[in-house]
Amino acid sequence: MDWGIIQRWSNTDIIPSYTVYDGGVRYKTKFDKIPTIFLLNITNLTNKEYWRSSSSFGKPRNIALSMKMEF
Repeated sequence: MDWGIIQRWSNTDIIPSYTVYDGGVRYKTKFDKIPTIFLLNITNLTNKEYWRSSSSFGKPRNIALSMKMEF
């Protein structure tokens, strides 16, 4: 049996353009006299479904909350 790869260059798809919105907020305070920062980051705010490339989807909405304390 002979194996081969067949490609048709005329069979092309177009990936439409898209816009993905990200955002974040930061809150600085002191927690028991220790400087503290709270961070909230959201990627893909509108949870847009999109193609990142011709073979993979973009990531869905992601929410991350973090806290940083400086000792």
